[in-house]
Amino acid sequence: MSYGERSKQPYMGTEATGAPKMKQSRSQLWNDICEPPKHAHNLMPTRITYKHVTPGGSESRHIQVEERLAARPPRPRDGEQRVWFDEDRHKIEPRSPSTTKFDAICNPGHTKDIAVQLHFEVYDDLDDELEVFNRLVRRGEFGNAKAFFDEHLLAHISSPWVFVQYAEMLLEMGDYNSILQLDPESVFRSLQLGHKSEDFEAMKKLETNWRLLKASCLCRSQHQLQPVLDEVCPPKEIIPVSEKLGSTEVRIICLAMNLVYLTDRANVRTAAFPSHLARWGNWGKVYEELQAQGRIWDFRDLFTTSCVCFGIESAEEQFFQSGTASERLVEDWKSLGGDDESTMLALLDIFSTMALLDINHVKGGLLAEKYLFMATTVAGTIVQEMPHCSKSRPFLRFIISESCISLRRGRKGQMAFEYLVGFPGLPVFPLDIGTPYYIPVHQENPGWEPPHLPEGSFEPLEMVLRASRELKDYKTQTLCLRELAVRSRKPAGFLKELAWLQREMQQDMEGYLTTCLSRYLVEREIDSQAQLLRDLNNFGQWQDPANLVSPRKACARDIIQLALSPPHPNRFPQSVKAGLRHYEWVPQSLQRFIGQHVGRSPARPLRGVRHVAKDAMSKVLS
Repeated sequence: MSYGERSKQPYMGTEATGAPKMKQSRSQLWNDICEPPKHAHNLMPTRITYKHVTPGGSESRHIQVEERLAARPPRPRDGEQRVWFDEDRHKIEPRSPSTTKFDAICNPGHTKDIAVQLHFEVYDDLDDELEVFNRLVRRGEFGNAKAFFDEHLLAHISSPWVFVQYAEMLLEMGDYNSILQLDPESVFRSLQLGHKSEDFEAMKKLETNWRLLKASCLCRSQHQLQPVLDEVCPPKEIIPVSEKLGSTEVRIICLAMNLVYLTDRANVRTAAFPSHLARWGNWGKVYEELQAQGRIWDFRDLFTTSCVCFGIESAEEQFFQSGTASERLVEDWKSLGGDDESTMLALLDIFSTMALLDINHVKGGLLAEKYLFMATTVAGTIVQEMPHCSKSRPFLRFIISESCISLRRGRKGQMAFEYLVGFPGLPVFPLDIGTPYYIPVHQENPGWEPPHLPEGSFEPLEMVLRASRELKDYKTQTLCLRELAVRSRKPAGFLKELAWLQREMQQDMEGYLTTCLSRYLVEREIDSQAQLLRDLNNFGQWQDPANLVSPRKACARDIIQLALSPPHPNRFPQSVKAGLRHYEWVPQSLQRFIGQHVGRSPARPLRGVRHVAKDAMSKVLS
């Protein structure tokens, strides 16, 4: 739905008719038009059209009024005349302002003249401004996008369409703090009051879009599950997915998928969403429609989200019915004249994102290599033909993916932390770029021991980090800092900056918790361990383990918290026992780890809970 779709004006048409059988007096004619019939007080005028009438060869005009049932009985009219004649103006008393939609003035001396005063709602045409704003967002130029919004669109933020697009930009850049400060009450007040208009359905979709945006933000900014579920829409509002989707509907689907993935459990509010991508809709038809309309960025949102939530191979099969998605994408969009900047950046973003998603896969990252090859081809075209895009977010993400995959070819990057498997605790490795962490059994600490790397391996990431700071792109900054920490033998500085960015700038408390968990391997001194313990304590007490967004990380927090605590007569002899209260809510791999050391056998899944084991190596994936 574009902003202009809501500015349609009423239709005022004309039609010719035959002459009437009897010619009424002009005064009687206007009275018949403007006064409701005495025998039909339950009818009211709805639309006005003009008729040409030729009584006795002379041309005159009258107005036809269509009627519909009135919502309530008419009020007494108290004799007010809405149409008056010039020769009678000296007889008419001064009138109070009319509450009708029009006033008509007729001069009998000029039979062809009629003046109609109509009042229409006026909307600002913001299509051009919104297009510029969205172009800046697609490039990842969030600082410029916010400045442009403040200058050209801030005055219109009470418009639901403008409000939601601004919130989407904040989510895309990773500024969860600013999203929480937005006030939707005035924007969606008419919906809350039950007022219906011609735009009611469109406004309902925008409100659903906003609520899912807020829920996605709450998944990152705090740890309680219930506030997230309070914003989730019923599955029947989304599924089955229509083959003809508007951009707002695309965003709603992507946000819903991501929420189900983040909560990773069969909660009463998320269980009804299908666990298989094929059951959501006919994605092949959806792709054909988006391609026919040239909407590559909407496709990018759907495809990359599907890959994150359901796996790359499943998404490729559903959208393309083949295993050659990368080649087909280039052919399909280039055949539509896809050498323009927007298309090339979208393709580069898709390929780079796919490469990063598969970067630490246990199968060796074959998909990552395939998508990186396609990204390299597109990046070469951009460098030659669009050099001004070399500092855009898609290009910066390509540099990150190229650097990370080339490093991992020699198994010198993330996989170097496999030494953690030799310790009694449970190592936790992410599939994409992220810092590993270790859940101890007692108080053992394997330390942070990545291999020595040449200084040159840091330069591409440091360059991207500087560029992303200029763009105000928080998500790319965190990506760089996590990878720099993984490569460094002294990661404390990178982790400190990462923690500050997540806690103070983004309010990404879920990401900040992961950073604190990783610090357990880094902090070996008494003072630094004491500071880490204080930071973990500051997350507060989570009274209800069933009401947490990420039970896995909450369980790891409690175990590490106990491992760092000073000796106490009442403390558990094994730190891992602190995870018992989360036992029923964590994945089976973590259940097996706890049961192995505490002596508790894995429980049957409880009603309303889904246990997810994501790898064959018995490792919990963050």
